[in-house]
Amino acid sequence: MAGAVEPVSRLFERVEFSKPAIPFISTVLGRLAVGSELSDALYWSEQITKPVRFREAIHAATSGEFSAMQAYIEVGPSRVLAAMGRDCDSGADGTIHEWLCTVDPRSAANPFEAIATLQERFAQRLPMDESVRHTWNHSAFPWTVPRHPLIGKEMPTVSAAGGEQVSRYSSRVRLDVLDALRDHVILGMPLMPGAAFIDALLAAGRLEHTRIDRRISSSAVIKLSDVSIFSPLLLPESLGSGVAPGEQGFHPSSLELSVEMKPDGRDHLAEVRSRRIGTTLAAANEEEYEQSHCRGRLAISAGTSQLPASTGGQLTDLQRRFYSEAAVDVSQLYATFAELGWQYGKLFRPIAQLFKTDTEAFAELRLPRPVLPCEEGFIIHPAILDGLFQVAGSLLLTAEKAPAGSVYVPIGVDELAFIPSTSKRDIVWGRVTFAEADDEAKRRQERVVNCTLYDEGGRVLLYVSGLRSRLLRTEVLLSGTGAAAESNKLWSVEWRASHQQPVAHHEEPVDHSTNWLIAGVHPAVQSQLEEFFLKTMPGAKVVFCAPSVVATDVRRLLQQEAWNGIIHIGGVTASISEMECLSDVLVLLQAVIDWQANESSPRPLPAMFLVTRGACCEATENSGLSHSLAPVHSGMRGLFRTAKAELEALWNRFVPLHYINIEPSSDKQTVTPEELRQVFSVIQQQGAKAQFIQDQLTQEPSKPLFYESESLLRDGELLLPRLVPASLEDCGDGNALAEAMTGTIVITGGLGGIGLVLAKWLTGQEARAVVLVSRTGTPSAEVQRSEDWHLLQSRRQHQTRIVTASCDVGDREQVKLLFRSLRAGSFVCHSTGQVVELPPIRGIFHAAGVLRDCPIQKQDAETLASVFRPKSQGAWNIHNALEELNMNEGLKVFLMFSSIASLVGNPGQANYAAANSSLDALASYRRCRGLAGHSIQWGPWIEQGMAAELGERLERAGFRGISNKVGVEVTEAVVSQGTTGDFVVACQEFIWPRFVMRYRGCLPAIFEEQTRSVTVRMRDERSSRQAAGPEMHQESAFASMAPDELRALIQATVSGAAKQVLGTAEEPPADAPLQALGIDSLGAVEFRNAVQDAFDIRLSATLLFDYPSVQAVSDHLWSMVRAKTAIDTSSRGDDQLASAAVLQDTGVSIAVVGMACRLPGSVNDLEAFEEMLLTFQDCIQEIPPSRFSIEEVYDPDPDAKGKIYVREGGFIDGAELFDNRFFGISDAEAREMDPRQRISLEVSYEALGTNAEPIRALSNI
Repeated sequence: MAGAVEPVSRLFERVEFSKPAIPFISTVLGRLAVGSELSDALYWSEQITKPVRFREAIHAATSGEFSAMQAYIEVGPSRVLAAMGRDCDSGADGTIHEWLCTVDPRSAANPFEAIATLQERFAQRLPMDESVRHTWNHSAFPWTVPRHPLIGKEMPTVSAAGGEQVSRYSSRVRLDVLDALRDHVILGMPLMPGAAFIDALLAAGRLEHTRIDRRISSSAVIKLSDVSIFSPLLLPESLGSGVAPGEQGFHPSSLELSVEMKPDGRDHLAEVRSRRIGTTLAAANEEEYEQSHCRGRLAISAGTSQLPASTGGQLTDLQRRFYSEAAVDVSQLYATFAELGWQYGKLFRPIAQLFKTDTEAFAELRLPRPVLPCEEGFIIHPAILDGLFQVAGSLLLTAEKAPAGSVYVPIGVDELAFIPSTSKRDIVWGRVTFAEADDEAKRRQERVVNCTLYDEGGRVLLYVSGLRSRLLRTEVLLSGTGAAAESNKLWSVEWRASHQQPVAHHEEPVDHSTNWLIAGVHPAVQSQLEEFFLKTMPGAKVVFCAPSVVATDVRRLLQQEAWNGIIHIGGVTASISEMECLSDVLVLLQAVIDWQANESSPRPLPAMFLVTRGACCEATENSGLSHSLAPVHSGMRGLFRTAKAELEALWNRFVPLHYINIEPSSDKQTVTPEELRQVFSVIQQQGAKAQFIQDQLTQEPSKPLFYESESLLRDGELLLPRLVPASLEDCGDGNALAEAMTGTIVITGGLGGIGLVLAKWLTGQEARAVVLVSRTGTPSAEVQRSEDWHLLQSRRQHQTRIVTASCDVGDREQVKLLFRSLRAGSFVCHSTGQVVELPPIRGIFHAAGVLRDCPIQKQDAETLASVFRPKSQGAWNIHNALEELNMNEGLKVFLMFSSIASLVGNPGQANYAAANSSLDALASYRRCRGLAGHSIQWGPWIEQGMAAELGERLERAGFRGISNKVGVEVTEAVVSQGTTGDFVVACQEFIWPRFVMRYRGCLPAIFEEQTRSVTVRMRDERSSRQAAGPEMHQESAFASMAPDELRALIQATVSGAAKQVLGTAEEPPADAPLQALGIDSLGAVEFRNAVQDAFDIRLSATLLFDYPSVQAVSDHLWSMVRAKTAIDTSSRGDDQLASAAVLQDTGVSIAVVGMACRLPGSVNDLEAFEEMLLTFQDCIQEIPPSRFSIEEVYDPDPDAKGKIYVREGGFIDGAELFDNRFFGISDAEAREMDPRQRISLEVSYEALGTNAEPIRALSNI
């Protein structure tokens, strides 16, 4: 090894050495190193050859100046050197040394634990004289009022589709607030109290009206009406349990609560929403979606409130009257609540005294503990308001006993008035009386009470007229918080009257030149159109295209003029069949696609309209309208929704495509002149809006854009669709499904994956008979090997008769023959040949269907018909057979398995969406006639079915999959309603931030309520990234990268996008054409979107045609990124190192005789200070609400005036607290003192307390 000394020495010559700060005993020298010995490279290199002089080193370390050492510590887990050192220690001077190893080899110890062990063994502290340790009697001198604990920051005002301004108040709920609310436990689950939702609405109303009119009286009365609590909020499981409130309180939880307010006349429509987010907002953004919980109408009056006499009069009168009654045992009451499922924790047991009669209850309510600082912002503490609801619950228990497994749950308030008061609200009195229930409440098994809340002075704080509670079964409530029936999973479409002016019935002539291309014109309609244009737009150029025109002719017409509008009007007459009309629309759309593809540069698109008449009955069975006409052209809506989504993805731009349906006002088969005038009034309005939106999108919009892409005309009124949580009725045990189980249930598509799941569920519920219908009537070999099939065969031998039937449901005669045979009662099972006696048909589940996906360019009459035949035509064949054979009367369930494609439109599924839209129309038509009928627009079933292998790709598009368990739960909930509740329900959990990416710049207004906050948040976060400086600015990040690094990033991103679309973990070959590897036309659009979003660069829809491989796309992006960021690789320089300041010894001696401290991180004494130093405690925390409301001053833009761009800092606890009376300072003076002066006084006195001399001995100094 001697030959290695010189090379190693040369290596050490490059090392810069410094003198050790503590004594260094060398085992090579066997003594204390002195001078510059350790700075010599030869010293280190010769360790290769020189012996280890361990004994001499130990002798040097234990003798002389080191002999007074108490212990010698081995740093490491082996304990070898400590044992050797003990053997070498001669102890010549009689001193006994300890030889220790502080690291336990059996544990993953860290340096902090080792230091703590030594501290515990050797640290010596002077005993503290506890008699001089002062306990402060603090009073609070705050300088700010904390914001409401559940809602905080006012978000930017946005415009709704109707033009009205929408306000939003939003906040991350603090951990200590959430931890307190977790005492509200129902059926073993911590749920957000409905009282908290109401308090949030009150707080938002006060904030909103204060913002609008700051002169508003502090005595203003806040009123709520039509409050509906429709979805429970399950509180997060993990809140940092075991962490002291002082440590966790300032930190936000994963729950964000918001209140959104939209003007409605003089009032506001308000809605409470929640979303779950991660600890890092940006990282969790994709997974966020909002859930609605509560909504109502909010108003405020600046005068005093005129409360009804039913509030109960004076508090003293009530106390005098009820004190003569025997008090209820409150502890027993809460025990009874617990048995019923209301398992309240300590905070939510505020009833101190309770008195009851048969019709009235009166109670004293007080919080079991003092109000925490974080809770001071509540209008009325949720525990107090919930206590009032508990009093109501106790009255309901007196009136009637709830069935086992059911609980009364507050679900809404008719009217509520809050009267502000300066009195404390932690001790109040509440009165509850029964109110008369209306017919609707009785039908829904609701109980109604009125409530009044008084403060200690007898003033009315709150009056509730019509608190509605509904008796819900345990499983229904559980499903409301679980996976089956959350409001973010079950949806329906609600048609609302437009805020626009009513549609004009008589248009004045407009004398200007416009160009209109009108397609699908039947001869019966053309004369009306010609007359209309002649009267209203005599200067317009109008070109009519008859149905079945070829795409090349339409494309030639498109190229001839700059069209103001393109209208397909074939759907306004029943003279054209649905398949002919849909095929003609496809021809028009294909011509538009070809026309745009041949344009040398993008040009503004003309507004395009698809118009139908009587396509669907949008009313309920109680609307009073005539529905003698069966729906026609009902597939148009699904085709439209898919076309809009697909064209926007294809062209990477907003597409002004609209759909208008006319609800017939007469039984005429063709559109009337009056209806035509209404349609063109809407067309002109929407065309102008489309032009406005296209102009806005050429700039950076300041707020989210929404567009009314669908309209319904009914009796001259314009109705617009909105997606809302579905309404499911709880029908008790006597529901429609239970009645259907007593007869025969027919399942079409019964031998498919979903059909077998339904059969397994129905037989498990002991249905009397199940008929599985398929084209062959024989299970395939794969089905026969499945567990579900074997389970069905075993059940066939017991409670349920299971038969198979062969029938092509697309053939009307076969369907009629099947149902005629089933009606007869004796039926031959196709798979066994045995004759089975069947009870009457009581239920039908239509789950038959096929997929034939392809882009619009490749769709034609044949692809439409192949999907329509089993899906739409099959359902109509069943309906017609039931009509002709008079089998509707006993039918309790007719459920059609529709698709979410009918609601949102899935690119590549224009035919499938149209066919399912036809199912939805049939369900509506049957229900309008009082017949059984439901349609569920299913999202993807991920355990089997058509989407079983597309789960990951569907999630990237914003759709979460549906498990069999959830599918069955939803099916049961929907069909159990019979002829009540929503009849077309969508079952889909959306990932809204991903879903909105399908639309380019402007979203359909039907999704406005769900996506507005998402688009606002995405816009704000984009602005934040742009304003946050070079670290977060994408272009700056690219500019700071070397060319090779940037090329590698681009290629990795492109390759990753390709892998994601291909669904493979393998890297695609850089030179291989991606379409040859399996990326289809829809995948090409997904790939293009992923790449352009990653680099914020607009890319052509023909990206993979122009640049077919990963390498070609990467080279193209490289040139675009360089052009966009103007990279200058020569501008970067090396950072300069800052030299450290050296402290100079002044030679002055200082004696420290007493110490005290107040430091950030809850470090309020010397012990905590030492602990903080030894454990490297992070003392940075979120800004405490007692200092100021961070939400009011925070802005991510560092240049924003009057704002701060940080949310955390180092803060001393309790800066607003001071024991002023100890120092002889008045309250008024203490309030004006600088908080730092107040803290200094207390800390100075504490420092004297740690002095060895008692404070009394210093009193004369």
